[in-house]
Amino acid sequence: MINVLTYISRISVSNNCLFAGFMLFSFWAWNIICAPDIFSWNFSFMLLNMGQLVYIIYQRRPVKFDPELEEAYQTLFHPFKVQ
Repeated sequence: MINVLTYISRISVSNNCLFAGFMLFSFWAWNIICAPDIFSWNFSFMLLNMGQLVYIIYQRRPVKFDPELEEAYQTLFHPFKVQ
């Protein structure tokens, strides 16, 4: 369990660093050297990385069930130790 959490946190840290790097490089390409091709590549990579970050954060959310489903599980499946 700890290995999985460490792996996920490493991915999110590396994605955050990549996101910041692509954002700064896009800013540099647009404002400093005025190169639309470099800007477009880095901006698209930044958007893809942002989408991956959103997906990772979405996966890390806790799963909650309705109280009715929890009650059905407790009465029907929990006595038989079904998980």
